[in-house]
Amino acid sequence: MSDKMPLAFANAGVPTEVAELAQSLNNFSVDPTGFDGCELLKMGKAGEWEFGLDGFEMSTDDHIAINPSSFEHGFIAWKIIAEENRRTEKPEKLGEIMLPISQPAPHKGSLDNFPNGDWSEQVKFKAQILDGDEAGTELVYKTSSGGGKKATRALTRIMVNRINSGSSFVVPIVSLDSSSYKNKTYGGKTFNPEFKVVYWVNFEGEKEGDQKAIANKPAKKIAQTKAKTKTPEIVEDLVDLDGEEDASALLDIETVNTAPAATEEPENVADVPKPSSRRRRSAR
Repeated sequence: MSDKMPLAFANAGVPTEVAELAQSLNNFSVDPTGFDGCELLKMGKAGEWEFGLDGFEMSTDDHIAINPSSFEHGFIAWKIIAEENRRTEKPEKLGEIMLPISQPAPHKGSLDNFPNGDWSEQVKFKAQILDGDEAGTELVYKTSSGGGKKATRALTRIMVNRINSGSSFVVPIVSLDSSSYKNKTYGGKTFNPEFKVVYWVNFEGEKEGDQKAIANKPAKKIAQTKAKTKTPEIVEDLVDLDGEEDASALLDIETVNTAPAATEEPENVADVPKPSSRRRRSAR
């Protein structure tokens, strides 16, 4: 009898070098966030922005760089909670599938069915904090809300226009804001995210019109991928993901409230006034 055991995954693309496998497993085991080694960026119910497990606040003075190569689309499934239990029962994620926008979005009909949940379209991108004590911190933003998807798609439309113009400065530096409207169904206000483009840099971190590095101690360069050359086409795929809304209305440039050019832009990130030390959000 042979001592060799047949393994179904033997040729499934697993690392062939033991050292490489160990490094991969170590990276997985030490990731405290569960978000690709990034801190989760999210907007609260009152329109406030925060990141990380401890809920560190962010203000409109904070600038983040959006990674153009990081956009993904897909679906997430949440457990259905009865209306009367929504204030007391915590959301439970049942499943999630996300793919780079260089690939077709998964078909909802091909996903597993959950008797107590349903799939919702989700979009995702990564970013990096540029200023303050947390400069260099990598963030991930994921949303399945209507307002979040609308803001993300509007941002990608601006990025497509920028890329199609032939500019090499295609990395948007944005501030985080929100808008609100009266919710006639549930009462009170509903807040939607807004990504306001402040200025643009290239993949080397140089600011448009400046040609100098935007930081004295630059953080990690935003990774370039082969998908970069396809960005105009693949971002359109994100825009028209499931045809639920009219793209021309959805991607109205004014929706993003792109900030007008300031009279005096700082030459680099080090010159941007640093916000006061971030505060950890108190438990609600």
